[in-house]
Amino acid sequence: MRQIRILAIADMDNAARLETILDHENVNRMALLAPEKMNLERAASLPVDAAVLCTTTLNEQECQFLEQLFLIRADLAMIVLCPTLDTRIMERAMKCGVVRVINYNTKPEDICALMEQEINRLRNRQSNVRVKDYDSRVVAVMSAKGGTGKTTIAVNLAIALQKAGKKVALLDLSLEFGDVGIFLNLPKCEGISDLAGEDKIKASTASNYLFRHASGVMVLCAPASPEYAELVHPEQIERIVTVLRAEYDYLIFDLPAALNNDCSLAAMEQADDIFVITTPEIPALKNTKICLEVLKTLDYSQKVKLILNRDGESYISLKDVENALSLKPVLTIPSDTKSCVSAINRGIPLVTASPHSKASRAIINFATKEI
Repeated sequence: MRQIRILAIADMDNAARLETILDHENVNRMALLAPEKMNLERAASLPVDAAVLCTTTLNEQECQFLEQLFLIRADLAMIVLCPTLDTRIMERAMKCGVVRVINYNTKPEDICALMEQEINRLRNRQSNVRVKDYDSRVVAVMSAKGGTGKTTIAVNLAIALQKAGKKVALLDLSLEFGDVGIFLNLPKCEGISDLAGEDKIKASTASNYLFRHASGVMVLCAPASPEYAELVHPEQIERIVTVLRAEYDYLIFDLPAALNNDCSLAAMEQADDIFVITTPEIPALKNTKICLEVLKTLDYSQKVKLILNRDGESYISLKDVENALSLKPVLTIPSDTKSCVSAINRGIPLVTASPHSKASRAIINFATKEI
C-alpha cells in the first residue's frame, strides 16, 4: 500500500499531538509547519497529497493560512483535526476549502482511513473533470559534452514558459547524475525510478511523483542514486511521456551528455524538438559536430535545433560557429557567468534570480516568442 504524503500544520500547542496522530505506517509526514504566512511558499512546493491542520479553535490566523494555501494548491485534500465538531468550526473550515473535519480523539488508524478516503475522492473528482486536453510540445535538451550549460537552459526554459502562462513539466532524464533538483533547490523526493516501478503508469499515478516547484513547474526528478538508473527502461519513458503530454502544454527533458543511452533515444523519439547546446570552444564544437551527424543518421535532423550558450566568452564568433556546424542557432545566449553561477549556487533559476540579466532576457524572449 502506498503511503499518503501529509503536510502537517500546527502551532506549538498542537504540534506534539499532531505528530502522534500521524505516526502511522501508512502516513509519510513530509513536513510540519506552523500556520504562518512565511511558510506558505514552502507549503506550496511540497509533494504532498493532503494538508492536515491540528487545532483547538480554528482561529483567524489558521483560517487565513488554509484559505491562502487552498488558492495556490487546489490539488490538496485540506483536512482539519479538532477536539469537537461544532457548527462554528465546521462552517469556518468549509469556507477555507477544507474537505473534512475530524475529531482528533478518533483512533489514529481511523483518522488515516478517513484522510485516504478524502485524498482518493479528490483525485477521482479531478480526473473526471478535464477542462482541456493539451496539445503538448515535447522538447529535449541535450549536449555532446558536459559543462555547456545544458541543465541551466532546460531549467530556465521551463520556468520562463511557466511564467508565460504555460503548463510545464520538467523531466530529469539524466538518470545517473541528474542535477535538476539541485538547480531548483528541491528536497530529496521520489522520482522517475519510483514512478517506473509502478505496475500501471496513469496520469493520476504520475502526478504522485511530480514535485511542484514554487514557480508552478512540475518536476520529475532523476533517481536518488546512480544505481537506480537501471530500473528505468525505454518503454517506461514512452509511457510516462504519453501520459504527461495529455496534461501539459510543454514537456521539457534534460537529457545526459551522451547518445549511447536507450532511454535518451526513446525520449528523443518522443520529442518534437531536440535542442543541442554548444559553447564557443573548440572541443565543444568538435563534439557537437559529431553529435549532429549521429542525429542525422538517426533521422532526427528535422527536430534538431542549435542553441549557442556563452556567446562572447571566447574569440570564436557566432559566424564561426555557424560555419563550423553548418547550422544557425535558434537561440544565442550571451555569456553571463557571474549571474549563472550565483543562481546555481543559490538553487534559484536564473530567470527568477536575475530576470534582467542578458542571459535571462535571451531565454525569456525565446520562450515567449519562438519556442
